[in-house]
Amino acid sequence: MNLASAPLLIWAAGAAGIVSLWLVVHELFLRYRGQVQTRLSEEFGDLRQRSTRTALFKDLSRLAQEVDASQGTFWTRCELMLDQSGVTLTLQQLLLTALCCGLLPATIVIVVLQSAPGGIAALFAGATIPPLYVLWRRNQRIESMRRQLPDAFDIMSRSIRAGQTVMRAFQVVADDFDPPLGDEFAWCYEQQKLGLPLDVALRDLARRTGVAELQMLVVALLVQRQSGGSPVEHLALVVRKRNRIREKVKAVTAEGRMQAMVLLCIPPTVLAAVSVMNPDYMAPLWTQPWLLAGMAVSEVIGALWIRRIISFRY
Repeated sequence: MNLASAPLLIWAAGAAGIVSLWLVVHELFLRYRGQVQTRLSEEFGDLRQRSTRTALFKDLSRLAQEVDASQGTFWTRCELMLDQSGVTLTLQQLLLTALCCGLLPATIVIVVLQSAPGGIAALFAGATIPPLYVLWRRNQRIESMRRQLPDAFDIMSRSIRAGQTVMRAFQVVADDFDPPLGDEFAWCYEQQKLGLPLDVALRDLARRTGVAELQMLVVALLVQRQSGGSPVEHLALVVRKRNRIREKVKAVTAEGRMQAMVLLCIPPTVLAAVSVMNPDYMAPLWTQPWLLAGMAVSEVIGALWIRRIISFRY
């Protein structure tokens, strides 16, 4: 056997072993899980999916640790990010998906290019795709809820002035609004119906969504229970002003964000173009993988630095 091909065989054997182990585990323990999940979804719908992802019914003490995404352990923050993204995956499923997305390009790079450093770089690059997708879904979901909140606050204010309870106002929003806001309000209403105290259900709503305006609503409603008043109608005005400021900030920073995209795309675009047009000229670079790794690290540092410059907190 050629010694040069030994790392490739070891890599292929390791990948085949992981796939085989997963198939054995799936056959022994998860064979009928898909059928059970389908039957439960047909019977209980989205309510069952949300309830299985919320640990409040098992341990109410976790709520105090999960109100803020910056608190708790790293795994708690990851679970909270999954909750806020609306992706129907557990943390274990996300890690397994990231591992598969990393092993596939790494195996291709090692087999085709016969480069172990390139395979490691491909492994890390592929493994970051699922977490980045979850983060993108989380941001999109939060923006969607922010656009829906002013009208939802107006409806809640009118319902409360008409003599309805807070939870009845939540049900009105759940019935009249599309996801994601309608689903979150519906789940909060169902939590309260299933026996959770109102303040616990409201705090879980703020934790689960990650929207600052909803956290303001929760604080206002908790204060209202003690001092009275109708703060929801004022919140609608505040949220509309915040949305206008947010859109103005996006317009002001649009040029900087476009420049950042162009600057970050130039190095890999030039590298790919020169590699295609003059491969002999680029051949020495492929023998120095640490230079490519340095370029990738510099790209990441530059992206984070530019994002820090053009980001505003208000």
